[in-house]
Amino acid sequence: TCGLPQRYDYSCNTMIAYFKAARLSLLHAHYFQPTISQWRENGCLFEIQKKLGYRYVIREMKFTAKKMLLELRIDNVGWGGAHISRPLYLVSNGQRVLKLADLADFSPGSSNLIQVNLPQVVVIQAGLSLETDDGVGFSNQTGNVLVRSSLMSQ
Repeated sequence: TCGLPQRYDYSCNTMIAYFKAARLSLLHAHYFQPTISQWRENGCLFEIQKKLGYRYVIREMKFTAKKMLLELRIDNVGWGGAHISRPLYLVSNGQRVLKLADLADFSPGSSNLIQVNLPQVVVIQAGLSLETDDGVGFSNQTGNVLVRSSLMSQ
């Protein structure tokens, strides 16, 4: 979005396809305002901002108590991925109990199934959540919470 004379088509459709293909993570939106304004007026600026970088969403969670089996499906709906290792931990009762995966392995547009047998020491009644060292937040309505403690007692 530089201030050079426009040599390319910066329309919403073109730029969305380009950003997705290039797997962009950042947009220097303060550089060239006419292009940014064009995207705002044409209704795609929000989508561009929402899709830049990684966007992890917990799509599904199943827990089989008899087998202590946890199944998670986590999608990366963003156009980018993590550029550094980001271990993902299962948290119970405020304590990390198990490393589940590395978010850096979840490429853009991927759907990732995690299946783990939980150790018997996991306190399910306390609820379950996910955590990384650098506070990556999931983009679903429940954030990083898989199961709240109040739901476990019902």
